[in-house]
Amino acid sequence: MSRKLLIGLIILGLVISLGIGGIYAYNEMGKNSLDKGLNLTDEQKEEIKGIMEDLRDKVKPVLEKIKTARDEERAVLDAETLDESKLENLINKNIGYINEIMGLREDAFVEIEKVLTPEQREKYLSSLGFLTGRYIRKREKNPAEERLRNRIRDWLLLAKKLNLTEEQKETLNELIREERVKFVKYEIRKKTGFLIKKLELTDEQKDSFIEMIKTEAENERGILKELKENAKNEKEIVSKDPLDETALRNSISTVRAKLNEVLSLRKDMYLNIVHLLTPEQRKNLPTSIFFLSPGMVR
Repeated sequence: MSRKLLIGLIILGLVISLGIGGIYAYNEMGKNSLDKGLNLTDEQKEEIKGIMEDLRDKVKPVLEKIKTARDEERAVLDAETLDESKLENLINKNIGYINEIMGLREDAFVEIEKVLTPEQREKYLSSLGFLTGRYIRKREKNPAEERLRNRIRDWLLLAKKLNLTEEQKETLNELIREERVKFVKYEIRKKTGFLIKKLELTDEQKDSFIEMIKTEAENERGILKELKENAKNEKEIVSKDPLDETALRNSISTVRAKLNEVLSLRKDMYLNIVHLLTPEQRKNLPTSIFFLSPGMVR
């Protein structure tokens, strides 16, 4: 595999697993672990349970609409002649449905914040985390990652016993960095390599495809930085008692506006990828929801 293609795969993997996947990673069907580390009272647990159940019930029909749009989009992609207008309309529908879910999550988030104390709110997710679904599932253990973590831990324990020099410590740190890079490359190739292979791109198409992914990642970087900064400011809002709901809603509006900028960028990237492919290759291309919010529809 060429170095250029490998770099492209790594960037693609980061966009999908950290960027795209991170933005709308999960649906409302999982078991939430909201009370972890918050020391909720029984009364708080019951109130929040009711809020989450209500959210799940409201989101479910929206997910069904996304599935319907996905099936319609699949038919458009599989057709010999691409109906660009219909495809773009379906993508816009999906973006609308994602916004509908964000609105439902916003209301639930505000209600939960009202239930929590200022101390608990500081420990809990920001609206960015809640709107993007990070409250849903515990991260599944990765055996390969566990092995790497244990290996690094053993190295560090051994280094401590041996009383290494500064030069030796730097050599060890370099070894640890190399091991982590190897692991990341392996995981990303495993997660994204199938797409490159499935589409059967020519060398020229691969170069264009990789460039699209790189451009998208660069365009998103500034937006994600602003989102993180907003999350810090939001913590100051929720730490006060009583909760200023207006200020919190304004913060959430900023988050939603920035997330929509991300969705717009991804829509453009997806359409460019579609135009890059032949009719036969399009049949193997995932629908836009994979790029907008992989994992939302299972």
